[in-house]
Amino acid sequence: MIGIVKTAKYMRWDEAPRPYFYLPYAGNYAPRMTLHVSSRGNVFAAVRALAQGVPASDARMLRAYFDDGAMFPVKIALQIAAAAGSAGLLLALAGLYAVVASTIVRRRREIAIRLAVGAPRGVVFAGVLRQGFVLAARGTAAGLALSFSGDRLLRGFVPGAAESWLAAACAAALVIGASLLATAIPAVRAIGLDPASVLRE
Repeated sequence: MIGIVKTAKYMRWDEAPRPYFYLPYAGNYAPRMTLHVSSRGNVFAAVRALAQGVPASDARMLRAYFDDGAMFPVKIALQIAAAAGSAGLLLALAGLYAVVASTIVRRRREIAIRLAVGAPRGVVFAGVLRQGFVLAARGTAAGLALSFSGDRLLRGFVPGAAESWLAAACAAALVIGASLLATAIPAVRAIGLDPASVLRE
């Protein structure tokens, strides 16, 4: 095609679409040219048929070029971000476990008093576990709201990026699971102690 064509992207995937025009090849020689071919059959056979007598190299599907060429720096950046996010999640889980567990340990005297006045151990354990779950659920809800806002912003820079609902759900499950575990382990130890010995301490 020679002349003005539709507005499109011609140099980089992240550039703004712009009008463009093509000039006759005979008057505008270029030693190297990229040829885009649309074919319903074997695209490589179509390239060989069109380029008879012309050296042709690096024939590949547009998706492969996009993934391995144009998007390669973005993919590396996303992989680094994913690694950093995973490390941050592990650190957050460890810190969350330590904070919640220390909070339950400090409540041993309260738990001992409840047991001393006749509260069933199962009821005390369920109450402590419920408080830990409510705390974890509130923090997870706030974190999910922030993550979805950042996800929409990130997908604005990366065209074709998929939704990350599964990753967010897995992260939320890990946070809540770590909170319940951090609540349950010291709570079981606390209700298993003798209330009189705890109060004497």
